[in-house]
Parts: sequence; structure tokens; C-alpha cells
Amino acid sequence: MFVAGPVLLWLLRKDGRQARLWLFAWCFALAAMAPFAFRPSVPGNGRYWYLASAGIAMAACFAARGLKSLAPAVTVLLGAVWAFLLVGNVGAYVQAGRTARTIQNGLLRVRPGTETFVTRYPYFVESAVQVPVAQIYHYGVWDSVHPPFTRESVSVYPLPPLPGIEILPVLLGRPGSAVYEWEGGRIQRFVPPGPAPVEFQVLGPADGAAVDPARDVAEVAIPPGPHSRFRLILSTRINGAVFDVTPRGDVLQADLPDEILQTSDRLYGKGVHYWWIEARDASGRVSGFSRMRGFRLAG
Repeated sequence: MFVAGPVLLWLLRKDGRQARLWLFAWCFALAAMAPFAFRPSVPGNGRYWYLASAGIAMAACFAARGLKSLAPAVTVLLGAVWAFLLVGNVGAYVQAGRTARTIQNGLLRVRPGTETFVTRYPYFVESAVQVPVAQIYHYGVWDSVHPPFTRESVSVYPLPPLPGIEILPVLLGRPGSAVYEWEGGRIQRFVPPGPAPVEFQVLGPADGAAVDPARDVAEVAIPPGPHSRFRLILSTRINGAVFDVTPRGDVLQADLPDEILQTSDRLYGKGVHYWWIEARDASGRVSGFSRMRGFRLAG
């Protein structure tokens, strides 16, 4: 990118058509990189890198054609750089595969029939500047412990990356469940921390109820406290998700995200989804929560 300005000026002086093609190729590459700027909603992963690489390759070819006399040297230099980057990317994918297999093997040791949840597993292998290079489990935790990827079937629900006390709603809502977390390069059983903050009363829907997201909402009573931010936390077989919500007085009502729930049921068949409400104070500490509850989609 540091040489983009000089190259563009050179091409504009020598060959306007090649300059326009070169600009088109870089726009193509930058458009493919755009998802990495929106990681909370759009996962940046290999499919975008492929497109970005195609755009950069086109830009290199158009630049080489425009420079003509320097084309052989530029081609050799780009080949060397490309080989160096390829080695690094292949190494990242190998690391991602090994990490995914370690997580899979750990979850396969869960006792069959146990209601199980997993959190803090890595979504990507990241570069030194925290750019996601190779996807691990941004999606696919449920799939990885079901056929055809394994002979066994283990019901493991992915949670958002929740540390420490933030996982208590799961254990309080499902006392017999098991929660696993990725810590220190291995999957291990979660150990509950100290005393819990204030607990919110769930007003609806009832645990295990059939829910119509077009009509029903998650509803909890909010007792007095230093609460400044509230979140609806959801766990489906696709992934965990977090949504900011705003209370109305001493009652909080949160819409259940119909699109995610319907997609989960279409992909995996009708099943249970889980939710709870979490509150934080002005400093970001958990100040209260409801117990996790399960529901199914009506119909």
C-alpha cells in the first residue's frame, strides 16, 4: 500500500487505461476486505481473503503491464512475496485445524445425555495485529460433534465468549448441566466463581414453553440496583448471540430474534433455544441477571 501512490502516478503518465484497470483491481480487493471492519456482524474469513487476493493479483498484473520494462523483475519479486505469504497462511490453517480438533476431542468426552454448553472457544487464528487469518469455530461447534464429522452425537450448545461470573445464569438455570471453556489451549470444565449478583425474576415465557417470536417476548422484573446496561443473551445450535435491550420502568421486555431461531430450526430440526438477561453497572461489572431459560418455537 505504501507504493500505491507512486505506482498510480507512474501509470497515469505512461498508460491511462492500465491505470484505470489497476484502480479497479484495488477497489475489488478493498471491497473484499471490508467485512473485516464489521466483525461483530459479518465474519471475516477465508472466503474474503480469496477475493481480496484475486484483486491484488489483478492489480499486480496491470501494474506490471503498465511498467513494461520492469515487468520481469516485478513478476519475480511478487512471486517471492506471494510464496512467503502463502507459507504463513498455510501455517495458520494448520494451526486452526489442530485447534479445532483439540476442541472437538474435548467435547466428545462429555457424557452422553448431559446438557452441555461451551464458551470462550477461539473463532479465528489471528495475526500479530489481530487480523483473523484462519477460521476455527466462528460457526460449526454443534456440527463438529455430530455426524458426518464424528460417529457420536453430543448436544453441545455454543455460548458467547463469557468469562467467570457471566456464566452463572447457565448453571443456575440448568443445575445439572456442564459448562466447558477454552482456557490455556485446552477444553476444561468451568468452575463457578464466588457469590452471584442480584437475580432478576423471569416473568415469561415459562421454561420449556412454545414461543412465537412475533408475539412473545422475553420479560423480566428489574429490582433496584446500579444497572446501566442490559443485554439479551441467546444460545442456539448455530451460535451464541448478544443483543442490547432497553428496560421500560421496572420491567424489561426483549424481542426474541426470529431470524436466527428459524434458521437454527431449519438447519438442525426443531429444538431447544436458551436465553437470559444480564445487567451491568456503569463500570462494566455484572450487576444482575436472570436464570437461563429454554424454549421452543411454536408451530
